[in-house]
Amino acid sequence: MRIWLFRLVLVAIPVGFFALLETALRLSGAGFDPRFFVPANGGLVTNDHFGRRFFPRALVRTPLPLTVAVPKPAGHYRVILLGESAAMGFPEPAYGVGRMLEVLLERRMRAQRVEVINASMTAINSHVLVEIAAECAGLQPDAFVVVMGNNEVVGPRGPGSVFGGLASAVRTLRIGQVMADFAADRPPATEWRGMEMFTEHQVAAADPRLDSVYAGFRANLGRIAATGRSVGAKVVVSTVPVNLKDQPPFAGSDAEAGFASGDFRRARDLDRLRFRADSRINAAIREVAGAELVDAEQQFGTPGFDLFYEHVHLRPAGNLRLALLLAGALTPGPEMSLDEMKQILAITPWDEHQLESLMAALRSRPPFRGAVMPPGPAPDPGPSRAIYEDALSRRPLDQALRLRYAEFLRATGRSAEAAAMLEALSREIPGKKAIHAALGSAWTGARDTARAQMEFDRALALDPRFDLAWYGKSLAFAVAGARTDARSALDQALRINPGFPEARHRLGLLLAESGELDPAIKEFEAARRSDPLMADAHYDLGVLLAKQGKFTQAVECYRAAIRIRPTAAAYNNLGIALARSGNRAEAEQAFRKAVAIDPDHAASDNLKRLTGPR
Repeated sequence: MRIWLFRLVLVAIPVGFFALLETALRLSGAGFDPRFFVPANGGLVTNDHFGRRFFPRALVRTPLPLTVAVPKPAGHYRVILLGESAAMGFPEPAYGVGRMLEVLLERRMRAQRVEVINASMTAINSHVLVEIAAECAGLQPDAFVVVMGNNEVVGPRGPGSVFGGLASAVRTLRIGQVMADFAADRPPATEWRGMEMFTEHQVAAADPRLDSVYAGFRANLGRIAATGRSVGAKVVVSTVPVNLKDQPPFAGSDAEAGFASGDFRRARDLDRLRFRADSRINAAIREVAGAELVDAEQQFGTPGFDLFYEHVHLRPAGNLRLALLLAGALTPGPEMSLDEMKQILAITPWDEHQLESLMAALRSRPPFRGAVMPPGPAPDPGPSRAIYEDALSRRPLDQALRLRYAEFLRATGRSAEAAAMLEALSREIPGKKAIHAALGSAWTGARDTARAQMEFDRALALDPRFDLAWYGKSLAFAVAGARTDARSALDQALRINPGFPEARHRLGLLLAESGELDPAIKEFEAARRSDPLMADAHYDLGVLLAKQGKFTQAVECYRAAIRIRPTAAAYNNLGIALARSGNRAEAEQAFRKAVAIDPDHAASDNLKRLTGPR
């Protein structure tokens, strides 16, 4: 009896100690709520801290900003969409498959209010989605739609992952969270660099670790489907289409040989950088889904850039094709043209230009090969604004549409209007650092720097390591004329994210204004290494090199800027540098191109001086 009591005490003492420590940490506010949804405004909102269970703090990905009414309102048809970045709708979730699915179902189920809760996230995989699905089961869903499989190797717990650290179960405890944050600062964590981070984490098709990947995926998919069925939801599981025809393999000579021979599926399966769902993933989906299957991979055929921006992320045409397949599995009804969908969701010419520019920049970085030139000048925003206003007249409460419109307003010079819209959204969707930072940028554009700083501070209170908020603070300080504070905030952004190209460029400008040309040149060079398509970094580097008399190097910088974004200023400076280098014929051509863009530009006088009598 005494031995039994002694053993009980030996167990009880450490358990009691950790229980007291956990309680103390919770009461002190240490750590974070580990749930995907947290209470707000009488309902639920997605939790920006959820990803900290699975990623190092510097690399944390966040869910979409969503609010959910609890309990589900009468007459609502609620769909849960589960997946990774492709299902989330990257590069712009407002135009993703979930949004299009909602529009299609609204038209087909006119007697009901349809809501698609997109519980997808960038960089996660089935190990994370199992836990998200368990939470979503409590939201009274009518349907579970699952489109996942691209990240099984590179996501959390995958053999090609860069996300190490404590197990996610440990991070549900405050003790584990504190330990993880301590570990993340020793050494300093790296910044998010997208697919480039994985280039040294290649996994061959014959790697024995893949057997456990496919087995784990099959088991997790089965658990997710069972979770949906357990609450009476209709379950729809889709295979994963990817770009086969136009996306060469990222690594591996065997894969490249398969692609060159036209065996695109084999090339994808042999790719050593495993960013795409392969044949074994889709075979597992078909096996587990059974009668609940939507075979999107088969229906897409051999797709390329007509449906995809790059390897897995869908253009609007691809999202609509997938949404039609998913909607058909839920309920029959009329189809919809892409043009009509664009009108309803305000996928405007201006927005499409922005997305093409963003994806050109992404595809110009490793592991993609070679620079991809962005589209030409942005279209006139006037017609796009009319499309937004029409869409909002149909869907005035649509939060995703309003968030996108606010960005459009801010980017096209209507900052005060953007701020008013974002103010309302920050109250509707509380606790979102990105919304507060966007609001700060809008107030900066409206030159209300006091309000701007207040919003950036609110964003930083939610996440002190939010580099975009520190960068925004720097810009607001600069507008207010507080140069020292602007530099301090910029330094903070770069400590958090050393590869932040806009911050590097901004620092270069500050240094150049102070006459520190050599340090400024280094910052511009760093900016263009981080973002090869940053035209301003090329241009401003050329300006400084020309000031130092390095005209040949300046010419190359101006040419790079012009390839990305041809402007009268860039052609004019190119002409000056060419003339100073003794190349009068090409200088004349450059000045003429500048004048063609802007007849009133100083290039006109430079052209007269160059071609007039000497």
